[in-house]
Amino acid sequence: MDKTEYSEFINHPLWREKREDVFRLYGKKCSKCGSTEFPHVHHKTYTRGKMPWEYPIENFIVLCERCHKASHGYEYTQNRCNVCGKEIPEKFKLCIDCHNKTVGKMERDRKTEAQKIESQISSLRKLIVSAVVVIVALAAFFGLRSILSEKKDYISLNEVKAHIGKNVIVQGVISQITYAKNGDIYLNMGDEYPRHKLGLVIFKVKTIEFRNLSHLENKIVKVKGKISTYKGKPQIILNKESQIEVQRDIRAHS
Repeated sequence: MDKTEYSEFINHPLWREKREDVFRLYGKKCSKCGSTEFPHVHHKTYTRGKMPWEYPIENFIVLCERCHKASHGYEYTQNRCNVCGKEIPEKFKLCIDCHNKTVGKMERDRKTEAQKIESQISSLRKLIVSAVVVIVALAAFFGLRSILSEKKDYISLNEVKAHIGKNVIVQGVISQITYAKNGDIYLNMGDEYPRHKLGLVIFKVKTIEFRNLSHLENKIVKVKGKISTYKGKPQIILNKESQIEVQRDIRAHS
């Protein structure tokens, strides 16, 4: 391993552990100039192929940043905090105190901004509530309340399962008409078989009561009858044509 590659491993857990072992043994005082500022752990020798932490403890000495750079043949440039001017290691821009103050200010600013946003949201909620109250009051004043609360005389296809065993009026689209070999006719509502939401069944003996049914496909209809189930699917058995009332063609509104 080349010397220049060692810089890639300074954050490796094994190197940090070895570094602390060296500090515990030799202290954090430079072995050359006696400085205790910015101590570094320095390899006395390098062996190609060894990881930085694989050397014996005797192969390490403690140097200050200035002496460490000099030992590698690099010129030392004094680095100072961008805020207070205190001397700091070269890899940093701020001293610890100024860094903590900056981070603290950022956190306070973040909280202030969050509180400001929350206050704006709260004001918006109040405004919306006030607007709703005004709209409801106006609706009541102009007699619109009865229109808005008008009760439907039918249920939708999504409500069918909640009305099993009941006589109802269901509104929905006839999506598919199928003629069985045995003479029965199946009209699927809401989607094609087997994804349909409600099946309409006309048994062979009752087909004479119905005219041509093909005109019902893709029509919105109202169907009257009792909802039962067959193989887990809701169905209504049709005995007469008057049970189906055409509303409109969905293609006319697509």
